[in-house]
Amino acid sequence: MCKLSETDSRTAYFDGQNGLNIMAINIQAVSAFFINVIWLTLIWKVFSDCPFPKKGLSNGRYIYEVKHHVNLTTAPELYQLKFACKRGFLLKGPKRIFCHSNEWTDTVPSCLKMQCGPPPSIEHGQYSIDTGVSNSIAIGSTAVYSCDNGYGMENATEATLKCHLFEDDNNAQWKGNPPTCKKKESCPNPGVSPDGTRTGNCCFIGDVLKFTCKEDYELVGKDTIECLAGGEWDSPRPLCRPESDHCELPPPIPHGVAKGDKEGDYHRPYDEVEILCEPGFRYTGSTGYVMCEEESQWEEEFGECTEAFCNRPPLLANGTIPEIESTNMTKFPFNFEVTYLCDKGFRLIGDSWGFCDTRGWSVKSPRCEEIRCPDPGTPEHGSRLGSSFEIGDKVSFKCFTGYELIGSFERYCMPNGQWGEELARCNHESYYCPDPGKPIHGNKNSSDYNMGNRIGFRCQPGFTLLGSEVRECLHDRTWSGEETKCLGPNDFDLDAQVGDILKDAVAKKEAEQAQKLKEYRAALYSTFHSKNPMGRILDLNFPGRLIFYFAFDVSGSITPKNFRRSIDFAIAIVKKASISQNGARAGALTFSSKKQQQFLPLDYETTEGVVGALEKLQYTGGGTSAVTALTEIREELIPLTQAVLSKKNQKSIIFILTDGKANMGGDPQEEAENLKEAGHEIYCIGITNTNLRDSLYKIASDPKEEHVFFLKNYDSFKFLIQEITKGTIDYSECGLGLEQLGKSTSRGRIAGGRKASKPWPWMAALFFKVDSEDELKCGGSIVHDKYILTAAHCLFTKDGEERSENEITVKLGLLNVQNETTMQEFEVQRIIRHPNYVSGPSYDYDIALLKLKRPIEYSAVVRPICLPPVELPAKTTLYKPKHYAVATGWGHAGIMQKRSEQNIQMEDDLKEIILPLQSPERCQKSAQDNVVNFDEKTFTERMFCAGDGGGGNDTCKGDSGGPLMQSLPSEEGYRHWTQVGIVSWGTGCGLQNTYGYYTHIQRLMAWVKKEMGQDGDAQK
Repeated sequence: MCKLSETDSRTAYFDGQNGLNIMAINIQAVSAFFINVIWLTLIWKVFSDCPFPKKGLSNGRYIYEVKHHVNLTTAPELYQLKFACKRGFLLKGPKRIFCHSNEWTDTVPSCLKMQCGPPPSIEHGQYSIDTGVSNSIAIGSTAVYSCDNGYGMENATEATLKCHLFEDDNNAQWKGNPPTCKKKESCPNPGVSPDGTRTGNCCFIGDVLKFTCKEDYELVGKDTIECLAGGEWDSPRPLCRPESDHCELPPPIPHGVAKGDKEGDYHRPYDEVEILCEPGFRYTGSTGYVMCEEESQWEEEFGECTEAFCNRPPLLANGTIPEIESTNMTKFPFNFEVTYLCDKGFRLIGDSWGFCDTRGWSVKSPRCEEIRCPDPGTPEHGSRLGSSFEIGDKVSFKCFTGYELIGSFERYCMPNGQWGEELARCNHESYYCPDPGKPIHGNKNSSDYNMGNRIGFRCQPGFTLLGSEVRECLHDRTWSGEETKCLGPNDFDLDAQVGDILKDAVAKKEAEQAQKLKEYRAALYSTFHSKNPMGRILDLNFPGRLIFYFAFDVSGSITPKNFRRSIDFAIAIVKKASISQNGARAGALTFSSKKQQQFLPLDYETTEGVVGALEKLQYTGGGTSAVTALTEIREELIPLTQAVLSKKNQKSIIFILTDGKANMGGDPQEEAENLKEAGHEIYCIGITNTNLRDSLYKIASDPKEEHVFFLKNYDSFKFLIQEITKGTIDYSECGLGLEQLGKSTSRGRIAGGRKASKPWPWMAALFFKVDSEDELKCGGSIVHDKYILTAAHCLFTKDGEERSENEITVKLGLLNVQNETTMQEFEVQRIIRHPNYVSGPSYDYDIALLKLKRPIEYSAVVRPICLPPVELPAKTTLYKPKHYAVATGWGHAGIMQKRSEQNIQMEDDLKEIILPLQSPERCQKSAQDNVVNFDEKTFTERMFCAGDGGGGNDTCKGDSGGPLMQSLPSEEGYRHWTQVGIVSWGTGCGLQNTYGYYTHIQRLMAWVKKEMGQDGDAQK
């Protein structure tokens, strides 16, 4: 620091501190201009830390902050010194340096003479560079071009380019256009006989060749030939014919050729030729091989290559061949493709497509077999209800006393001939691990479920084992490995279910990519607005992108038309995923026994670019080698992509599309495991009669049911494309639930029973105001986006007073009432009670609707339940005694005695219970036995009952208004739930010889539809 003191008006003194010298200036001795300069000089002298670099930048100059600073020797803290080079010179080093902490932030750069880059390359040619005395391609250097042998130079006046300084943009570039090398006109090399020689240059225009033969050989043809303009010889190459035994040349065969090994130009005795016809032509001779006999004669006359046709294929019983349905053709040309489709209710046994080749149709005619489900078996220590296994039939299971049912309590025969839902098993509390069950069409070798025990599974002949062949009971009471299934050769997945799974998967991937991109852009925004200068450096390698890889089977068993269908499927996914520079990318390859075609995710940054590249992929034919495809993806495509794009959080999604007819490349499982261990996801899509079911199942990611699919035929791709293109799941479709009844259906009331593992998405919780607090009192169900169905008695107080709309709050999407993560809350606009309901001892007409103030927003956890039709079909299982139904609610958890007035305790967790339906006669008899003052209004035709009467299985107070449901199969193979009843009344809860009573919705459907009006017709 310095202190300025004045002793008079002429002299200023600086008192130095910290070791600085004291200086003084006579201010009156200089002019005003020089006073300013001297003051600045003094200040810099006091504060300077950095000496200015040595004067002069060779072939350049310094740029000071102020021009006259050139006279200074030191620079203050944070002083900026810039540099510039003369024209024709390039700055090597920093453009500017700063004075900081006693030194400059970098060294002074240098100005180097500008250089040109490598000259442009030319096809079929090369260049040589003359740099003079310099070792670099400096201005003035030249590049001289020449062409390869057999090529001539065009625009030869520009055979030399010069490295030139372009003054306008101060840039060194090659001046001039490089020449082109064009192939000289030539003739094909005619070769030379193994029994002769030739002389002369070959093979440009004007070249002449002279031929001779060995001794004992006769030259056949002209001995001299010339290459003419146009690229043809004036005569064929002469042949050397042996004077000893030989056969004459085979005659010309239109659309074919005779080929065979020979030592010279002619075949000798015992040589054999094969007649090869062009594609689309068939040889008419007795055999495709002809031998030169000892007598120097061909053993038979040569046949012809005639155009190949196929006869009209036989009709397909219970099916169609669409390509021939609309034509009267009796002959079909080479490569004509046909598709075999079975009628509804039938499955194809054999190949689903074929084509006309030179030997006839490529496949044997398939047949259509009526679809039936196999015997689903009966669980050990349990029983089964139902012995008909046709499509749509239902079987139910229950366990003997002391055992609990795990798996599905009922299963439907689906349209693909497989049983829906989960395998039913009967478990005992003494088992350390739960009974794993016996797969349909399979066996297990043990019923010992103690810890450490291993159980082996085997499938019947002709069936493929999917999952684990051996499973061990682990210490955590679970089984190792995966559930074992036995898949038949003609089993296939339902299009609708595959479509929903893939549609949901692609939508999730799309949302995941959008979220990652949003996070990336937010990070870029934050970085760009950072005050830290280093924060302005942008990482163009976007972390967190999704990379799609498509591997297409182009083997000979797949027709070009079917190959295009798999391409269209990939295009649908790409369009949905939306390819972009900073978003998702996609690559593809084809696999067979031949060389692959491919493009990398790096190649295209737009959806249009990827779609165009997919459309250019070609069908090649050959064998199938899935392991080759996976190896190529793992060793080539992914590393190349990660090397250029950021590896951080990069996720690869691989689709393998194959018919799986044959496998020439070995087992692909090891390659797949390497990919999955690295975090990559693999989807496999095969056709129903693939030979590689086991391999595809093993290489797909987990869970298998979401990653490996077997389609009925290639036509299924058309449906999948439509579903993926639609893109969103229609959550307004009624009755599709998320229940997991098969996981642990233990015996017990809703009250005290097991928790629902996932929300029943139509379940509504009704909260009523009690002393200004909202309390959960009843249940209800979503039947429309504006209506909740419930029990009329819920809408009265204990004193029989009607509740008003503003007392009620409806909450949807709840599994636990304390967890409102997915909850939607609604106010009630209008209460609609059945006009015949009277609050009192009778529960006749116990039904009501709540109209909401705003529409419900449907989602995976909030959607409607189906209602029964006004008229029941004749063969329906709805309301049939001994069939099962499911009730759900948050009601009381304990046993309650008859006429008990104890306070109920509502449960936080939603509960579910399976109940058998009872006959009207049994319901009436039970009511007569258990209800005091029983009369004709106690049990009416608008009621029914359910339960097993054994005690412990029942609904209870607090469950009122909730649904009682039965399931029905859809044509797509889904289980749709229909609400058949409303929890209404009972005598106590969970008592022996008693049942729960429910409002019979079907008999009140006319009223429901009338009250909902046109809205009621919208239920899907």
